[in-house]
Formats: sequence, C-alpha cells, structure tokens
Amino acid sequence: MPSKARSWSVYQYPELQLEELAALSNEIHEYVAEEQWEQLATVLSLRQQCLEMLFSKPSEAKSEALKYLANSILEQDAAYVAKILEQKKILEKQILTFDKSRQALKAYGSS
Repeated sequence: MPSKARSWSVYQYPELQLEELAALSNEIHEYVAEEQWEQLATVLSLRQQCLEMLFSKPSEAKSEALKYLANSILEQDAAYVAKILEQKKILEKQILTFDKSRQALKAYGSS
C-alpha cells in the first residue's frame, strides 16, 4: 500500500512541511496500530526526510515551535516503541508456545 502522504510535497512545496509531518504522523499511528511494518518503515523514511529539510535551515522565529515539534515527535515515538516492544514480546511468546507444541507433537509421533 503506497503512502497516503505525498512525498513529493516535501521537496516541491517546503511551506507544506508541517502539514506533511502531521499527515505522516497520522500514517505512523495507523501503521503501528495495524502492525503494517513495511509501510511503517517507508513512512518513517519520508518523515526523516521532511524533518531534515525542516531543521536544515535554522530560524529564530521558528525556534520554539521547532523545539515543541521535536519534543512532541519524541514523545509519540516513545509511545510507539513501547507498543512495538509489547507486540514483539507477544509474538515471542507465541513462537515459543508454537515451538513447544511442535516438539511435543514430534516426540509423541516418534513414540
């Protein structure tokens, strides 16, 4: 599934960077919730490009807004990382249970 956010707008229309970041944040939230890891990787790459462009030109007028934006992104990402780690633990338990069941079937079958 292609990204809903338009990656070209980051380059062609720099004034849309904040709107682009908001759209990408929504996509990140959706992909984490839906466990669509490949799409998440793509959107994270687009967000990285957008952030690099946004922060590449320092501006005193935007300084506080950019600090707030950066902190907001860090907080959101921390929540996403926690959710992803939780999902990873669940999957690890499922794999362990599957392996134990498979070993039991194999042992039962060889008796």
